[in-house]
Amino acid sequence: DWSSDVCSSDLGETAYAQLRLEEPAAVRRGDRFIIRFYSPIITVGGGRIIDTLPARHKRNRPEILAGMEVLSKGAISEIIYAKACERRFVRQKELAAELGLLAYEMEEASAAGMADGSLTVFPDGTVVSDTKFAMMKDTVWGLINDYHAGNPLADGMPRQELLSRLKSSWFTDDDKLVQAVLKYLLSEGFVEDRGKSIAVSGFSIEYTDEQLALKKKIAEIYARAGIEMVKNNEIYGLSEDARTVRAVLEDLESEGTIYKVNPSYYIEKTAWNKAVEAAASFEGRFTLAEYRDRLGTTRKYAAEFLPAMDKAHITVFDGETRRFIR
Repeated sequence: DWSSDVCSSDLGETAYAQLRLEEPAAVRRGDRFIIRFYSPIITVGGGRIIDTLPARHKRNRPEILAGMEVLSKGAISEIIYAKACERRFVRQKELAAELGLLAYEMEEASAAGMADGSLTVFPDGTVVSDTKFAMMKDTVWGLINDYHAGNPLADGMPRQELLSRLKSSWFTDDDKLVQAVLKYLLSEGFVEDRGKSIAVSGFSIEYTDEQLALKKKIAEIYARAGIEMVKNNEIYGLSEDARTVRAVLEDLESEGTIYKVNPSYYIEKTAWNKAVEAAASFEGRFTLAEYRDRLGTTRKYAAEFLPAMDKAHITVFDGETRRFIR
């Protein structure tokens, strides 16, 4: 446990110092302390605690000393701002306890900082300074832009990949914090939610003429197939560039042109709707064979549709029959 404090020695000198204790101690900002040797018991100095949870600082760094001045002599608003600039993330409740503030004092100080733009408070209560938030936004922007550059046919960076990269960049393992920041940026329009992915605002896929022709061809294949699905490996056989085919399929799905039934099959969206309507047409429970006949397809395709509907919570399966629930 570290505490940061202003020490004065028996020689009358003063300096900022960090003390590492052998055992945890219950202290709060502003508490007085003295330091003594074990043997002989001699008082060698004392001071006032200004930070109960500081980072481990290097010596004689001007910016660190300036921060110590703020913690020692600054107004509470200046101290909160200084803490909100640190690399570690802290929530309002934790910061109030650390600084010995009542809840309303913390809320008033946070509100004032938000009003003048010096502080941002995320939905989970995390407080960051304007300079720290600017760097965080730069990180988000850079990661997504780099992804766009490397994957020009993807509509955005996969959400989970972005969250993982942000945790690493911000030196945190707090999932709730990273999700709260992303939610805030989405609400501000800084980035856009594309379903399973996140894109920078205004981003759009730009196809080459060759890629556009491939996209049109794939869409036409699904349109002709209807409820008789085309297996993915047949689609991938249309081009030597598997990465482009995958991006086209994902784009067609995002547009609502096709629907992903399972890892092996996509289907035209209107055909999928027809398959769902067939399930919805039953008054009560129905079997696979009954569904096959109602849809007018083969058992092969019916056996692909129904488990997909179970997974999507459109139907429920009891081991023998199904029931439409949505």
